[in-house]
Amino acid sequence: MNMPGNHNVLNSLATIAIATDEGVSDEAIVQGLSGFQGVGRRFQVYGELPVDGGNVMLVDD
Repeated sequence: MNMPGNHNVLNSLATIAIATDEGVSDEAIVQGLSGFQGVGRRFQVYGELPVDGGNVMLVDD
């Protein structure tokens, strides 16, 4: 899972528990979670902008 946030970890753990209970294979669970990139406009990084004293990362949330 390539998403920040403790809540995303908790959501993934709940997903694993439910999928396991429903008989989904470990391989399918890993594939599903590793391929999940979130929904649009949530933590989309657009790049860095130069400002006085450094750079600012532009993130759409």
